[in-house]
Amino acid sequence: MLSKNLKVSFIDFSIKLDEKTQVIYDRITKLINNSTNE
Repeated sequence: MLSKNLKVSFIDFSIKLDEKTQVIYDRITKLINNSTNE
């Protein structure tokens, strides 16, 4: 039972981490696009 909870929380953590990574990636992409446009 404990391992099941651990697995669920790990998956939840991974999803949150992935969302943060996506936000950072989007910002970097916008910065690159802005600098190439000028």
